[in-house]
Amino acid sequence: MRSKLILLAGVITLALAPLATAQTTNIKALSSGLQSFVDNTTLALPLAASAGTDWSNAYIGQLIDTDFPWVHLGVGLTAGVTSLPNKAVNPLLEAMGQSDVSSVGIPFTDFNLRLGGIVWPFDMGLKIGFLPSAFANASGFAFTYNSFGVDVRYSLVKSDLLLPDVSVGGGINYISAAVTGSYGKGITYTDPVNSANTLSIGAPTMNLKLSAVEFEGKVQVSKTLLFLLTPYAGLTASYGSAHAEAGVNSTITSNQPISYWVSQYGVPGLTTSGFGTSGDAGVFGMKIYGGSSIDILIVKFDFQGMYSLFDGNYGLSAGVRVQL
Repeated sequence: MRSKLILLAGVITLALAPLATAQTTNIKALSSGLQSFVDNTTLALPLAASAGTDWSNAYIGQLIDTDFPWVHLGVGLTAGVTSLPNKAVNPLLEAMGQSDVSSVGIPFTDFNLRLGGIVWPFDMGLKIGFLPSAFANASGFAFTYNSFGVDVRYSLVKSDLLLPDVSVGGGINYISAAVTGSYGKGITYTDPVNSANTLSIGAPTMNLKLSAVEFEGKVQVSKTLLFLLTPYAGLTASYGSAHAEAGVNSTITSNQPISYWVSQYGVPGLTTSGFGTSGDAGVFGMKIYGGSSIDILIVKFDFQGMYSLFDGNYGLSAGVRVQL
């Protein structure tokens, strides 16, 4: 079956192809696919929420001080993607009669602002995520996406000829997204015990919702070299609260009572108008991140990689900013 990549709410990438003909699938795949999506997506959402906040400089300086250029602030854009495990998505795709995907990601685009502190050696950062208009509606799918983050960093070591900048800090990040999309024609599920028993779903519409709040503490080190490069590395410890929902709206028909499929196979939330499930998770995490910016006067091109130590999810980003 031909498949294509569709951007889900600027948040999740899935291979979703409209069904050319009605599909027949084992009913056992439905419950496990829905639960796999919820369980594994919630674990990866805190990393996605945290992405896009960190800049190459561990500390940008006080807002107004005696160091050239005397005012320290910056503004820019960052875009990238964090990974989701395939096991979060492929069982759900299979249950909906679709092909597996080889890679899954949560893309992000953020507006960034950072201001130096006043009196004490700290700085403050802000990010606001947005969805490019080109992705708001694509191939029959409707998307919404929001993200927000703030942090404060305190300078422990100020860079000189030999020493790097070192800072510690903390912040809070939030992400939410939703996608609604039609799957074309219907799907028929069969009873593995008695193939004469069937459950039919007419022209299903899939609804996915994701959200997470993440609190983190972090330490970062950076060093500007020859006014051209600023390599950096950091470590964060975090706790996140994540929520995910996966559901289908449709006209459900069956030659057995609806209660049969619930009692025998645990299809969650099954009624004559649809089914679905949701889940919440509290997630502890540790992330390492690092990269370098290329500095051209007051313009910085920043490239970063990140890796979650507990679950193996990872991310990549690139950004450009004007920084004084």
